[in-house]
Amino acid sequence: MGSDFDIDDIVYIKGTKKARIVRQTIWKTTFYVYGSGRKLIVPNKSLWSLQIEKDLPNSESYEEKDN
Repeated sequence: MGSDFDIDDIVYIKGTKKARIVRQTIWKTTFYVYGSGRKLIVPNKSLWSLQIEKDLPNSESYEEKDN
């Protein structure tokens, strides 16, 4: 997942499931899914299909600019 996502990052899978990245290897990434107490193991080649989102740092002070 590179430097965009790190272990212990809180992410949203498909915008609905809140999860924490608990392990990353060359071949797979493991998530702990909040609310279900389950882990989700995904091959890294399939990560793109999860539509993973992460809150922006300092998102409270982030302001969108109209073009």
